[in-house]
Amino acid sequence: HVKHQMDDLIHEMNDPSEMISWCVMSQKEVHDAVSGLAEGAPINLEFVLKDWGFIDDPFKAYYGQIEASDVANWYSQYRTLLLKPNLRNFLGSTDVNEAIRKTLTENPENFWYYNNGITLLCNTVNKKPMGGSDRRSGYFSAEGVGVVNGAQTVGSIFKVFETNPDLVSRAK
Repeated sequence: HVKHQMDDLIHEMNDPSEMISWCVMSQKEVHDAVSGLAEGAPINLEFVLKDWGFIDDPFKAYYGQIEASDVANWYSQYRTLLLKPNLRNFLGSTDVNEAIRKTLTENPENFWYYNNGITLLCNTVNKKPMGGSDRRSGYFSAEGVGVVNGAQTVGSIFKVFETNPDLVSRAK
């Protein structure tokens, strides 16, 4: 009886194009999904680095500029899980964080110059073949991502993004 009602609802919602689907999950599958989020299931990201570079020794590392709005979206999706490897979470309203927010709201184009950035550690990172070897834009995928430096920057970017995403979209 319930399946028939669900099928009718899905059919109605997916007209004219598919928007929703459903699946039956056991109690164990639901528990595994929820507990994985609570424990901090690995964060996997895809992103674009502008003017990127690469260091191979002593550890493989990429560096470059990323859109601040991408960072805000990461925090919006993962919140404190993104900052889990950091020594502390986002502290909210502090003098330092107010200064970060002030730069974003008054000089978003210069944010990169006034901010020391963020550092992500990950289990794996790979440059995708898109864009070839051109260092102006690189497309990357990373698995097991966490912010290890820059929790205040990440949180401050998100706070400005909540009220003024257009400003944040102009910052790197």
